[in-house]
Amino acid sequence: GNLQNYSEFRSTRLFIEGVGYDSYDFKVEVDFASEQANWSDPGVRIQDAYVGLRDIPLLGRVVLGNQRVPFGLESQSRLEHLTFLERALPVELAGRDFGPVDPVFTGLPGLWPGDDDVQLRRVGVAAYNSSNCPKWHVGYGLFFEDVDTLITERPDDNQGVSLSVRGVWLPWYKN
Repeated sequence: GNLQNYSEFRSTRLFIEGVGYDSYDFKVEVDFASEQANWSDPGVRIQDAYVGLRDIPLLGRVVLGNQRVPFGLESQSRLEHLTFLERALPVELAGRDFGPVDPVFTGLPGLWPGDDDVQLRRVGVAAYNSSNCPKWHVGYGLFFEDVDTLITERPDDNQGVSLSVRGVWLPWYKN
C-alpha cells in the first residue's frame, strides 16, 4: 500500500549556558522530543538546570541544581561524543522510568531497573576537582531521591538522598 510520510526527531533540545566573571557558570537545557509525549504530558523535560561556582579551594567546581550524576563515563558524555551511536544498554535502562513492572521481567531478578538504580540526571549538589597535570579527577555529590522529572519537585516528607562518587586516575601522563 501507500506508506504515510513520517519523520521523528531523536533529540530536540534548546540550551543556554554561560560563564560570569570566570567564577560562575550556568546551564539550562530543555528536551522537546520525548517518547512519552501526549496531550496530558507534552513531553517537555528539563535536562539540565544548574548554577556552578568555580575554583573553590579543595573542592574545585561546585554545582547546584538538576545535573548529570557523576557515575560512569557514558553518563557524563554528550551523545555526539560517544564511541558508538547509542549509549550502552545498562546506562539507557538506568535513566528510564518504566512505571509498573512488566510481567516479562518479573522472574528475572537483576535485569529490571528498580528505584535504587542510578538515573542520568538528578537534583542535588556536586563537586568536581582535578589535578593540574591532569593525572586524576574526582566527582561526587548528594542528590535527592524520587524527584519527578516533569515538574522537578517532590512534595513529601520522606525525601531521601543518594551519594554518588566517580574517580579517575591516569597512571602515566606525558604532554
